[in-house]
Amino acid sequence: GGRDGSHTHYDHTRYYALNLHAVFSKGTLEWRCFESTLHAGKVRANITLALAISAQAINQRSTQMKKTPISENPAFTFRTFLLRLGLIGEEYKNVRKHLLANLEGDLAWRYDKSTYECLKKKQRTDDVRSR
Repeated sequence: GGRDGSHTHYDHTRYYALNLHAVFSKGTLEWRCFESTLHAGKVRANITLALAISAQAINQRSTQMKKTPISENPAFTFRTFLLRLGLIGEEYKNVRKHLLANLEGDLAWRYDKSTYECLKKKQRTDDVRSR
């Protein structure tokens, strides 16, 4: 490369999920984490997710660099993340469906449902004993 900066055109930092190089030159973000597809629902879901994450980044007052551990139920964890982003309600139902389609686990329960039943029975037993 020369003095024109062409040696940094293909800088290694451009090849992450989010490329911020164009922010200063064009005022845009480049998301590089979506696989190519022509399915309209999947394309809409990916665009909506990128917009929701970007909106949260703009509107959030502070951030904390902390890795969220992936639980034993990734579907539930990601669903709650989508809800925190504001993807709530009927209008985002199809978006959530496409984004959660390939994740393992129960969407509604964090732990195995039998765990909750055991807790309920234990609570009832404890209530009877305490009387």
